This record gives sequence, C-alpha cells and structure tokens, in this order.
Amino acid sequence: MIAVIAGAACLLIGGAVALWRAPVEFAENGRLSSFTFLAAFVAFAGPVLCTFVAAWNASWPLAIPNGVALACGSTLILIGAAAHLTARIQFRSFRLAWGLSSDRLVTTGIYRYCRNPQLVGWALILLGVALFSRSGAALLLAAMFWASCLIYVPVEERFLERRYGSAYKQYKSSAPRYFGFPKGTES
Repeated sequence: MIAVIAGAACLLIGGAVALWRAPVEFAENGRLSSFTFLAAFVAFAGPVLCTFVAAWNASWPLAIPNGVALACGSTLILIGAAAHLTARIQFRSFRLAWGLSSDRLVTTGIYRYCRNPQLVGWALILLGVALFSRSGAALLLAAMFWASCLIYVPVEERFLERRYGSAYKQYKSSAPRYFGFPKGTES
C-alpha cells in the first residue's frame, strides 16, 4: 500500500508542477528548465520505482497462473525494453530525450512507427513487471503511469507543433501516437 501511495504522490506532485510549468517554458525557452525537468523526473521515476517495489513485494496478489504470468510478463518486459532502448539510442542525447533541448526532430527508425516509443516502452515494461510478479499494486501503478502519459503527451505535442511547424504536422499525420504502421510516407 505504501508503494501505491508514494508512487501516486510522486506522480501527482511532480506531474502537477511539470504540467503547470512545461507549456510556459516550452513556449518561452523552447525547452524545460532544470527545475521542471526535476519535477517531470520525479513524476516519471517515482511511479516506476514504486512499481518495482510493489512487484518485489508482490503487493495485492493477482490470481494469474504462474506460467502465464511469467510468459506474458517476460515478453512484455523484453518488448518494452527493446522499444525504449532503441528510441533512446536513436535520440543520441539525454537532453533531447528529456526535453532539455529541442535542436532537432527525430522522425526515422522506431519513430516512424510511434511518436512516443520511450513512454510506450516503459509502460510495457511496467505492465510486464506487474504481470510477472502477479502484483495488483504494481498493475495499478503501471496504469497510473500510462494515464499520466496520456495527459502529458498532448502538452508535448503542442510544443513540438509550434517548434517544428509543418515538419511536425506532417510527421504527426504519418506516424501513430503510440504504435502502428506509418501512413502515407515515402520510401
């Protein structure tokens, strides 16, 4: 229970600060300040860490057969890790990946199939960890993480549209927000 409360607190407090400050900072500076980055990091890392703690403790056990939990959880963890790591490597910049810089728009590779592969990757990892451990608390935290992504992504997209203009609009119309096949892209 403590992991859920702590994860929710990190998400709500850090997320509120980040959502309050990010649109203004993106509009005025084209990037996040260190303080807003820290708030976003707390909102992101807190629920992630708490999901792992809840999974480790098998908080709120789920009645899932062990074999199913291990197979499904492992598969989701591997797919999520592959998506996230591929995206991070493609960015080649911690600052760019975290909104501390906006010097280029990445639209190739995995970003052709998903505008947010890092977030989708983490969501799959967390879902996989929750299933693997058969923890209802970890599953709730993974759902809270995904809900926060659904709230934050449109904020980020509005900035990207202003920053990159027609290039981002074209990218947005061709690449799915979460995952799928590109639409109307040239070879």
